[in-house]
Amino acid sequence: MQDSHTMNVKRRQLLKLSGALAGGVALAGLSRSALADALPSSSATFSAPTAEHPIRINFNENPLGMSPRAQAAARDAVVKANRYAKEEIIALRSQLAGRYQLPDESILLTAGSSEGIRAAIEAYATLDTQLVIPALTYGDGEHFAAIAGMKITKVPMLAGWQFDINGLKQAVANHAGPSLVYLVNPNNPTATITPADAIEPWIASKPANTLFIVDEAYAEFVNDPRFRSVGPLLKQGADNVILLKTFSKIYAMAGMRVGYAVAQPALIARLANHVAGEKINFLRRGRRPGFAAR
Repeated sequence: MQDSHTMNVKRRQLLKLSGALAGGVALAGLSRSALADALPSSSATFSAPTAEHPIRINFNENPLGMSPRAQAAARDAVVKANRYAKEEIIALRSQLAGRYQLPDESILLTAGSSEGIRAAIEAYATLDTQLVIPALTYGDGEHFAAIAGMKITKVPMLAGWQFDINGLKQAVANHAGPSLVYLVNPNNPTATITPADAIEPWIASKPANTLFIVDEAYAEFVNDPRFRSVGPLLKQGADNVILLKTFSKIYAMAGMRVGYAVAQPALIARLANHVAGEKINFLRRGRRPGFAAR
C-alpha cells in the first residue's frame, strides 16, 4: 500500500518537476527538423475554459492537435476506408522496424501503448509472476496485472519522486518466481526521468526470470542527456526488454489509438497472441507509413 507521503502529491511539486520534459528529442532517428514537420506550423490559440469547454488536464493530450500534413493524410485516406489495410500494415511495420534497425518481426502494432501493456502482462502472467512497479507511475500496468491475478509489488519513491532502482532490484531478488518490471520513462505523472546509466546496467545484467517492460510514451519530449531510449539495447540483441511506444502524445493522435511494441521476434510473437490482430485502419495509416507526421 502506498504511504500518505506518496499519495498526497502536491500539484506544485509536479509542475516544478515537469521541467524534465522540455521539448527536444532524445529518441534516435527523430531529428528536430522532423519534429518541426510533425507539429502545427502556427502557434495554437487558447481561450479561457468554460463549463462547456473545460481544459482537459487528466489525459495528457496534446492541445496543438495533429500536424496539417497528418490531417491531410487522414482526409485523403477516407476514400480507401472500404478496404482492409493489409498491405499498408506490412509497410508501416517495416518502416518502424527500419527506425530501430531491427527485422520487421520485431514490431507489433497496437491500439495505443495501452494494448501493448496489456498484451505484455497477459503474455507472461502466471500464478507465481509478480509485477514490480514504482509506487507512483502510470496505472495501466497495475490495472492489467490485477485483472490477471498477479502479485503486485510497489516500491516507494525516492526524494524528488525518483524511481528507487535499488529498491526495485531488491523486490525482484526477494521474489522466488518470475518478475515483470514495468518502467515508465519519462514517468507519468511525475515528469521525472530515470537515467540510462541506472536502467541499462540492470537490463544488461539479465536477472533471472525477469522481463522489463519500458514505456517511453513521452520520450520525444526529453532534452536531458541522461535519458536514452532502450531502443539501441534491442539493436544490440537484448532479449529481456519490451519497448512500448505511442503516437498519442507528441504526434497528437490519442483518439486514433496508434501504438507499437518493439522487442526481439520471439517476444513479439508471444505478445501477438494477446492482441486482436493488427487492425490499424486507413485513417490511422495515412498515405504512407509514418502517418505523414514526420
